[in-house]
Amino acid sequence: MKFTSWIIGILGLWIIVSALLFFTPPFIQWSNVICGAVIAFLGFSSINEKKEYGWIAGIMGLWLFISAFIPDLLTGSGLSLNGIVAGVIIAVDGFFSVGGKTVHPAH
Repeated sequence: MKFTSWIIGILGLWIIVSALLFFTPPFIQWSNVICGAVIAFLGFSSINEKKEYGWIAGIMGLWLFISAFIPDLLTGSGLSLNGIVAGVIIAVDGFFSVGGKTVHPAH
């Protein structure tokens, strides 16, 4: 499994956990739980081998980023910042994996 797949999978799990840790309105909580579950599945399903998974992960990452700026979904600076940072990393890794390039950890 490629390094970017691990990053995406772990961040997907973090999105689920963070949605359950913070006291959030039900809509954003379910949005993050569902989005996190999809992202975790995509990441741990070898995203670098299935290009369509990279597109989906990238789009989900963009949703996490954009949802942090939608006025009706604002839930506090901590959860918003979490969505922004995780969303950017997931989107970049997801779209990067579509390009066929692989990032390997330094040995």
